[in-house]
Amino acid sequence: MEIGKCKTLCLLGFSCILVSCAMKPYEPSASGDRATIVFNGSGFPNIPFIRKRLTAQFFSGCYTEHPKTDASILGELKISEEEFLNKEVTIPAGKFLLMSYGVSESGSCMLNASFVPEKGAQYQATYKPRIGRCEGKITKRNGDPIPDLNFYKITAVEAAVGASDTWRHCNNFNRYFELENMSQ
Repeated sequence: MEIGKCKTLCLLGFSCILVSCAMKPYEPSASGDRATIVFNGSGFPNIPFIRKRLTAQFFSGCYTEHPKTDASILGELKISEEEFLNKEVTIPAGKFLLMSYGVSESGSCMLNASFVPEKGAQYQATYKPRIGRCEGKITKRNGDPIPDLNFYKITAVEAAVGASDTWRHCNNFNRYFELENMSQ
């Protein structure tokens, strides 16, 4: 085989691998019960040449096989600084929703949460990067707490090896609920 053809095939194969790793864009459902959420990343520090942008990923449940191709993936959305608090995102209501949001360039700075949005409710997710950690909360837009909201933290090892999806695996996810129920 010619070297030129081999390079082309290798480049094509590598491109296919990269494309398969990308999550599909989030497209809200046009039917069914819905709620809305806005994202507030105003706690980002002002660092020259660093864009203030959040990534939000939505899932309808946990996965058992492959986190990047599971049917529970609803999609991913990028929210720019100009869109903080202005861009209302429609989310499914009355159903269990899993969500990761934060700075996706570092899987360890994604906040992972689950709740059942109420039909017609308006929510707000805040995000504040800190040295060595990230903080945030999800409330109703009027500041009221969400009763069934749960946050899930990945371990430092999971973050270091790029396993930021482990919190969504059904075995781990069920373990979180068992621990939560045992502590009550």
